[in-house]
Amino acid sequence: MTRTLALAVLLSVCVFAQASIDGITTSASRTINLPPDNATFMVTVTAASGSTVPEIAAWLGSAGITAANLVSAGTTSGLQLMGSDQLTATRVSLVYVFQVSVPYGGVRDMIRKLEEINSNPALGGPRLTYGFSLAASDAAIQDARRKALPDLYADARRRAEHLAETTALSVGTIQAVTDNTYTLGVTPQISTWLTGGNASSSGGLQVTVSVTVRFSANTRSY
Repeated sequence: MTRTLALAVLLSVCVFAQASIDGITTSASRTINLPPDNATFMVTVTAASGSTVPEIAAWLGSAGITAANLVSAGTTSGLQLMGSDQLTATRVSLVYVFQVSVPYGGVRDMIRKLEEINSNPALGGPRLTYGFSLAASDAAIQDARRKALPDLYADARRRAEHLAETTALSVGTIQAVTDNTYTLGVTPQISTWLTGGNASSSGGLQVTVSVTVRFSANTRSY
């Protein structure tokens, strides 16, 4: 009788014993729409050779652009006609690229200022072209990330538990986590803004947060 009882206890213990395996890894992601709060303008100025950065910066001054906003400088060349005999000569121009950021609310005003500058060339006729992209601040992106992570961890665990059910495993604690945040900015059409458009017309900003979670897992031995 004693031997039979001891055997029954041993069998009961074996039913709930667990053998460790490598674990279960799952992923989850979520895309969040964020309103933009800033814009970065890239302004390219093509000017005659001999023009200087201070002169160009002064020309751009009404838009709040200074020499400190210069990010690159170079040259470009092309052929030009010299009189009625159509002789050609190589014309070398200087190219300056400036980068400046403004608050989202100041985008339309910045466009207006650049358009006014471009309509009033000076210094031998410099011309500018520009474009801009909309973005959210790092603080806004990180805040969205922090808010999304708890739901993503829960999604990852649900997926792990679903896998465990189909393979007779049990899901344990989190062993490792990696997460990534991707931001898809917007490069609007300037013509849209000139006619009263805004970020909504451009489709808005998207931030995608993804996590990959490794859970400990065990398999039951019967």
